[in-house]
Amino acid sequence: MGSNRGPVCHAFLVTAIFVMSDLELPIRGRTYREPGGAHSVVVRGRDIDAALQHAAAREDCRGIAIIGLPAKDPDLTVMAGRKLFLVDADGVRLRDFAEIALRADADVEWIRSATPPFDRLADALLPVGAVVLAAGSSTRMAGSDKLLLEFDGRPMIKSVIEAASDGGCHQILVVYSSNEVMQAVGRDAELIHNPRASTGMASSLQTGLRALRSDMEAALVMLGDQPMVGSRTVAALLRAWRQEGSRPAVAVSRGEGGKCAGAGAVG
Repeated sequence: MGSNRGPVCHAFLVTAIFVMSDLELPIRGRTYREPGGAHSVVVRGRDIDAALQHAAAREDCRGIAIIGLPAKDPDLTVMAGRKLFLVDADGVRLRDFAEIALRADADVEWIRSATPPFDRLADALLPVGAVVLAAGSSTRMAGSDKLLLEFDGRPMIKSVIEAASDGGCHQILVVYSSNEVMQAVGRDAELIHNPRASTGMASSLQTGLRALRSDMEAALVMLGDQPMVGSRTVAALLRAWRQEGSRPAVAVSRGEGGKCAGAGAVG
């Protein structure tokens, strides 16, 4: 059912991950040198003062991940409006530190763990948005829009949205042209109308990419007529893309890869 092209992960200029402590972190964009552009910082709690000084000096520092919280409470004022990801095995200390961060107006996420879990850390540092292309005219199929056909008791477009959400995408955009698709999606995703849908899929892709939030590091491009692409496939694709040294991630089915949109800057 649907197109034979699989979902692809289209990367923008990936934010550097500046590791300021003795941590081995196999994540895309990792560097141990002062980065030149937008970046996030990963640091052990004992080195938090240096990380906060760095953030104060660099407006393009988007956030800090702290692995193992410090014994003393630092001044987190500089983190207002920025991301703060906390990892510590002490639940009480974790809660107290998170409250301090929230009072400083930081965007806080935390996890109770003795070691930094790669998937959660990579997810926080390299968020990905989904662009679901659903503006086609279904010219090869007579009758109603195929995206509205029932799959598992609901319109198939809803299955694609659920896969993107449960698979770990931080933002979900559906690019549409018909009112019927708009109504079927409802509030399950952000709706972006493409008035030039008749010119082809490229216009829908451009429309979706332009609508992504600025904090998204990549776009997972999905087709609205692929309800068999589940959340496990999406999660595996994102995990592969976030690994250090990985190539552009492409879903593969039965030995045939989807057509990759490529990696690089989107103009």
